[in-house]
Amino acid sequence: MKKSISMMTLAAAVGMSAPAGAQLHVAQGNPPPALFQNPAAAPAPALPDASKVLSRADAAAFAAAEFAFADADKDLKITKSEFAALDRARKEKAAAATSNESAPADAPPPSDGVPGAKPADAQYADIVGKAAAIDQKALADARLAAFARADLDADGQLSKAENAAFAALVSGKSAL
Repeated sequence: MKKSISMMTLAAAVGMSAPAGAQLHVAQGNPPPALFQNPAAAPAPALPDASKVLSRADAAAFAAAEFAFADADKDLKITKSEFAALDRARKEKAAAATSNESAPADAPPPSDGVPGAKPADAQYADIVGKAAAIDQKALADARLAAFARADLDADGQLSKAENAAFAALVSGKSAL
């Protein structure tokens, strides 16, 4: 019969003790989830940049990153207050970008708005529908619909002008 040394046996041999949760996981042969990880060590998700969306796959990745950023309490739902915080973060980022002296050479042209773009509260209402909060699928569907709307030539790629329209649609810049 083959004997193996468990983590608990090893810890006991060197005089260490582990929390009860860790003992249970180690006894079951599983690593203890997050018991020994520093939650502060995980970086906070970054606000995704709509100007980087050039393809449908980019739009899907944008939606996933946007969801991760907006879901502050990590309950896999975006509430109205979380969506409003996302909108504030976008506005703060845009204000900081416009205060910079020079924009990157490959940045899309500034957009004063896109006909039919909606402010954040109206976007939230459209996306959430009759649900209590926005889930990942609903946000992804909304961002893919914005991509399709911005992709005027329906080639699956956004030109600079189309990208500016996509950014305006997701940021809620309404037409003047």
